[in-house]
Amino acid sequence: MISCAIILPLAPVLFDAALPIHLPFFFVALAIYIIVSLSIGSILGLIVKNQAKLTMIAQLVFVPSIMLSGIMFLISPLPGFLKNMGHIFPASRGYRLMLDDGFCLENL
Repeated sequence: MISCAIILPLAPVLFDAALPIHLPFFFVALAIYIIVSLSIGSILGLIVKNQAKLTMIAQLVFVPSIMLSGIMFLISPLPGFLKNMGHIFPASRGYRLMLDDGFCLENL
């Protein structure tokens, strides 16, 4: 949340990015995404007892989540099965939730 609060005002200056139209909805969506991600991490931490294995399993969950969600790059050139696989991960829903006019029931 702190890093988002730092990046949000700097993004228009550094990257010529547009600010979200509805800032309160953006921060609520960000909080929901953070809670879901922390919940998944907590569940993994309760299931996997070895810290080295936990690190690898968490990377197997969260790296594809970020890569296939559309946050890092466009998903339009990806094959259909990878697009569909990306919808399973929480980052895809969180990203769509944080977009303008994305705060709707289907993205939750």
